[in-house]
Amino acid sequence: MTSKNLFLFYGARTLIVLFWLGVIFAFLFSPKVANIFRKERSITVFTLPLLLDAKYLKEFEKETGIKVYLTYYETNEELYGKLKSTRGAGYDILIPSDYIVSALIKDGLIKKIDKSKLNFFDRLEPAVTSQYHDPNNDYTLPYFWTVYGLGINKNYFGGKTPPPTWGLVFKKDMSPGRISMTNAPREAIMFAAHYLFGSINALKDPKKIKKIKELLIKQKEWVQVYTEARVKELLMSGACPVAVALAADVWRVKEEDNTDNIVFVVPKGGTFAVIDSFAVSSETEKDDLIYEFFNYFYRKPVVKHHLHEYGSYSPVIDVKLTGNLHCALPEGERYIFFRPIVPEKVIEDIWIDLMAS
Repeated sequence: MTSKNLFLFYGARTLIVLFWLGVIFAFLFSPKVANIFRKERSITVFTLPLLLDAKYLKEFEKETGIKVYLTYYETNEELYGKLKSTRGAGYDILIPSDYIVSALIKDGLIKKIDKSKLNFFDRLEPAVTSQYHDPNNDYTLPYFWTVYGLGINKNYFGGKTPPPTWGLVFKKDMSPGRISMTNAPREAIMFAAHYLFGSINALKDPKKIKKIKELLIKQKEWVQVYTEARVKELLMSGACPVAVALAADVWRVKEEDNTDNIVFVVPKGGTFAVIDSFAVSSETEKDDLIYEFFNYFYRKPVVKHHLHEYGSYSPVIDVKLTGNLHCALPEGERYIFFRPIVPEKVIEDIWIDLMAS
């Protein structure tokens, strides 16, 4: 047999072997092979932790066949920075807080919502719709919202609840001498502005900024820790009898506390509300899948579960939070929002000076 014939012979044998190996491989692994070429029905949600329960995400996936991937951020500034650097590519649904929404709209990072595809829009809670950051709710759908106030361990105060006032954290002679303060710069600074001047607009005045900074530096003497993550241990142990905290966080403490020692109070003069809303990335092309997700998560049983799981106020009028958390604003008090009224650098400079003091 000539070398040419040998080449043809062994070449043909190799092709036959490869063919049958291919048939066997395809038979054994056909589902995996199919998945490689099948376009997966999936969405990616960019969110803060503790907003969406994994159990209901799994139920949504089972019901719709839409896979949900979660990506987490810790601050709204982190969310904004990542969206700016990627132009939103890779994300379908976002859950930003109210004060960052205007920047997302201005930079074209979120797109208008098609309300005709929503079966719950007329059920949304009026208290959190038509707010400053999105007057017509063209870009956002409120979902998780709560208010700041004071978590208090009554044991320190002889089993009684002290008068509800911001003085418990800003006046030395009223403070228990060891408090927990939020570690969020924007929030802490705006609390101080509200306490001193009754308005966060004080941050527009350099002279008032100086007084706000001085107050925070003085307060540092009796701040045990700047945190929001450790509110539970600090309150329950009594290490900090007073903690600046979200109502939802104090709710979780009360759920674990077997006594009535832990209470949440709204300081006189009003307090700050935070609205975390669903928004749609301007880069996504998965609108149909996104609206299936929205319509599922505003169902009554799903909303009810999340209220009781995370202590949020209800985003809809026909589901209410029940239980031992009573933190609605007292009659005549008001919600204030962390509006983006000054450049972020003003906030950063105050906080840097405070931490360096």
